Amino acid sequence: FTNGEYSLSAATASVTVTAASPSDQILLPVAEQAGTPGAVPGHVVRVYAAVACKITTMDTSHRLNDKVVGSPRKALSLQAGAQYVCEYVANGQWLIRGFSETGGVLSPLSPD
Repeated sequence: FTNGEYSLSAATASVTVTAASPSDQILLPVAEQAGTPGAVPGHVVRVYAAVACKITTMDTSHRLNDKVVGSPRKALSLQAGAQYVCEYVANGQWLIRGFSETGGVLSPLSPD
Protein backbone atom coordinates (compact mmCIF):
# COMPACT_ATOMS: atom_id res chain seq x y z
CA PHE A 1 0.00 0.00 0.00
CA THR A 2 1.25 3.48 -0.92
CA ASN A 3 -0.41 6.29 1.02
CA GLY A 4 -3.15 3.87 2.03
CA GLU A 5 -3.95 2.80 -1.57
CA TYR A 6 -3.11 -0.29 -3.61
CA SER A 7 -3.88 -0.15 -7.34
CA LEU A 8 -4.73 -3.39 -9.12
CA SER A 9 -3.68 -3.77 -12.74
CA ALA A 10 -6.03 -5.06 -15.43
CA ALA A 11 -3.95 -8.27 -15.43
CA THR A 12 -4.79 -9.04 -11.77
CA ALA A 13 -7.05 -12.07 -11.37
CA SER A 14 -6.75 -12.60 -7.62
CA VAL A 15 -5.15 -10.92 -4.64
CA THR A 16 -4.82 -11.50 -0.89
CA VAL A 17 -4.97 -8.23 0.99
CA THR A 18 -3.08 -7.59 4.21
CA ALA A 19 -3.71 -3.89 4.75
CA ALA A 20 -2.17 -1.94 7.60
CA SER A 21 -5.39 -0.09 8.42
CA PRO A 22 -9.14 -0.64 7.87
CA SER A 23 -9.16 2.67 5.96
CA ASP A 24 -6.61 1.39 3.39
CA GLN A 25 -8.17 1.08 -0.08
CA ILE A 26 -7.78 -1.38 -2.95
CA LEU A 27 -8.36 0.35 -6.30
CA LEU A 28 -9.96 -1.72 -9.07
CA PRO A 29 -8.60 -1.05 -12.59
CA VAL A 30 -10.00 1.53 -15.00
CA ALA A 31 -11.87 0.55 -18.16
CA GLU A 32 -9.93 -0.43 -21.26
CA GLN A 33 -9.48 2.50 -23.64
CA ALA A 34 -8.01 2.68 -27.13
CA GLY A 35 -4.39 1.62 -26.78
CA THR A 36 -4.53 1.46 -22.98
CA PRO A 37 -5.07 -1.85 -21.18
CA GLY A 38 -7.86 -1.95 -18.63
CA ALA A 39 -10.90 -3.86 -17.47
CA VAL A 40 -13.30 -5.19 -20.10
CA PRO A 41 -16.78 -6.67 -19.51
CA GLY A 42 -16.37 -10.14 -18.02
CA HIS A 43 -13.10 -9.29 -16.23
CA VAL A 44 -13.14 -10.81 -12.72
CA VAL A 45 -10.89 -10.05 -9.76
CA ARG A 46 -11.08 -12.24 -6.65
CA VAL A 47 -10.07 -10.53 -3.42
CA TYR A 48 -9.38 -12.29 -0.12
CA ALA A 49 -9.36 -9.76 2.71
CA ALA A 50 -7.00 -11.18 5.34
CA VAL A 51 -7.70 -7.98 7.29
CA ALA A 52 -10.48 -5.40 7.09
CA CYS A 53 -10.01 -2.69 4.43
CA LYS A 54 -11.95 -0.96 1.64
CA ILE A 55 -12.33 -1.42 -2.12
CA THR A 56 -13.17 1.18 -4.76
CA THR A 57 -12.08 2.10 -8.30
CA MET A 58 -9.41 4.34 -9.77
CA ASP A 59 -12.08 6.01 -11.93
CA THR A 60 -14.48 8.15 -9.89
CA SER A 61 -17.10 7.94 -12.68
CA HIS A 62 -17.37 4.14 -12.28
CA ARG A 63 -20.15 2.49 -10.32
CA LEU A 64 -19.81 -0.09 -7.54
CA ASN A 65 -22.97 -2.16 -7.14
CA ASP A 66 -24.90 0.60 -8.96
CA LYS A 67 -23.56 3.49 -6.82
CA VAL A 68 -21.35 6.15 -8.43
CA VAL A 69 -17.92 6.21 -6.77
CA GLY A 70 -17.69 10.01 -7.07
CA SER A 71 -15.45 12.43 -5.26
CA PRO A 72 -14.61 12.05 -2.48
CA ARG A 73 -14.33 8.40 -3.40
CA LYS A 74 -16.96 6.04 -1.99
CA ALA A 75 -15.72 2.57 -1.11
CA LEU A 76 -17.05 -0.79 0.04
CA SER A 77 -15.84 -1.96 3.44
CA LEU A 78 -14.38 -5.48 3.31
CA GLN A 79 -14.60 -7.83 6.28
CA ALA A 80 -11.50 -9.64 7.49
CA GLY A 81 -11.54 -13.29 6.46
CA ALA A 82 -14.09 -12.81 3.67
CA GLN A 83 -13.71 -13.35 -0.07
CA TYR A 84 -15.05 -10.96 -2.69
CA VAL A 85 -15.72 -11.48 -6.39
CA CYS A 86 -15.45 -8.22 -8.34
CA GLU A 87 -16.80 -8.43 -11.88
CA TYR A 88 -16.59 -5.67 -14.47
CA VAL A 89 -20.01 -6.18 -16.05
CA ALA A 90 -20.34 -3.19 -18.41
CA ASN A 91 -18.72 0.10 -19.26
CA GLY A 92 -17.96 1.70 -15.89
CA GLN A 93 -19.93 -0.89 -13.85
CA TRP A 94 -18.45 -3.19 -11.19
CA LEU A 95 -20.57 -5.83 -9.44
CA ILE A 96 -19.06 -6.96 -6.13
CA ARG A 97 -20.31 -9.98 -4.18
CA GLY A 98 -18.96 -11.09 -0.81
CA PHE A 99 -18.74 -14.48 0.88
CA SER A 100 -18.01 -15.28 4.53
CA GLU A 101 -15.31 -17.69 5.70
CA THR A 102 -17.96 -20.43 5.74
CA GLY A 103 -19.16 -19.60 2.20
CA GLY A 104 -22.34 -17.76 3.17
CA VAL A 105 -23.34 -14.82 0.97
CA LEU A 106 -22.76 -11.48 2.70
CA SER A 107 -25.69 -9.07 2.77
CA PRO A 108 -25.99 -6.69 -0.18
CA LEU A 109 -22.88 -4.52 -0.33
CA SER A 110 -23.12 -0.76 -0.76
CA PRO A 111 -20.33 1.81 -0.86
CA ASP A 112 -20.16 4.32 1.97
